[in-house]
Amino acid sequence: MGIVLGILAGILSMSIAEKLLHKNLNVANGSLEYIRSFVLLLVAIGIHNLPTGLALGTTMKTDAFSLSPLLAALILHHIPEGMALMGAMAFVESPSVLFVISAVFLAVVLGASIFIGFLIGDNSYKLNTLLFGGAIGTLSFVTFHEILWKAKRKMRFHEFGLYVLLGLLFVYMFLLLIH
Repeated sequence: MGIVLGILAGILSMSIAEKLLHKNLNVANGSLEYIRSFVLLLVAIGIHNLPTGLALGTTMKTDAFSLSPLLAALILHHIPEGMALMGAMAFVESPSVLFVISAVFLAVVLGASIFIGFLIGDNSYKLNTLLFGGAIGTLSFVTFHEILWKAKRKMRFHEFGLYVLLGLLFVYMFLLLIH
């Protein structure tokens, strides 16, 4: 139940963030549309980093033996997120300083959530469930609404299908590598 509530909360929060960004950014300019997508992806990854940091923080406090595999998974987990940000940044046409600021922001969010997870300890299972659901909801919203839906409108169906299948294959191979 916590995962479902978290997913719904994540989707709702991203819908609200999109409405606020759409209201404050005029997307008639194609470049601003890409900036909005980049910001939504950044917010989603930031929210997604909360449960990751909490899990790492609680693990640091309770079981140091499982910390190494979790840390390795954390590092591998951030590779596709960085690739997604770099891909979104390629369309923004702004200096790379924005990417560095974004990376620092995400690192601060992750570091703060690790610290909070360490303070909370291992009594946060219900909170972690909600946060993991929120992470799934936010990234799902951005993946389907901001990335896939917009790409589908600009490509032929067979091209789009090929890219989606290649993406799913990449995710499957990535999961095989981690587990």
